[in-house]
Amino acid sequence: MKHIPNTFTSLNLTSGFLAIIFILNGNIMTASWCILASMIFDFLDGFAARALKAYSELGRELDSLADLVSFGVAPGLIVFKLLTSAAPSTSPYSFSLTESTGYIFIFAAAIMPVCSALRLAKFNLDTTQ
Repeated sequence: MKHIPNTFTSLNLTSGFLAIIFILNGNIMTASWCILASMIFDFLDGFAARALKAYSELGRELDSLADLVSFGVAPGLIVFKLLTSAAPSTSPYSFSLTESTGYIFIFAAAIMPVCSALRLAKFNLDTTQ
C-alpha cells in the first residue's frame, strides 16, 4: 500500500518523458495529452499519499523530479519547438545558434524549466508542510 503514491509519481514521470519524445518527433498535440496525463497522475499521487498516510522523503523527492520533467522540461521544449518552427529559415529542419534569435529562443524556452526547478526546490525545503 505504501508504494501506491510512488507508482502514480512514476507514471507522472513516464508521461512527461513520453511528452518529450513526442515533442522531439514534432507531435506537440500528443505531447500535450501526455502532459495532461502527468497532471492527473500528479493529483493522484498526492491524493493517494494523503489517503494512505504513505509519506516518505523518497516520495517527496521523486515527486519533485517527476514534476520538473513533466511541467518544466516538457513545456519548455514545446515553447522552444514552437518558437523555432515559427521563425523564418531556409529549411524547416534547420536551426542556427549563430543567429541572435537562436539565443533568444533558447533563453525563452529555458525560463520554464529553471523557474520550475527553483519552485520545486523551495517546496522541498519548506518544513511547514
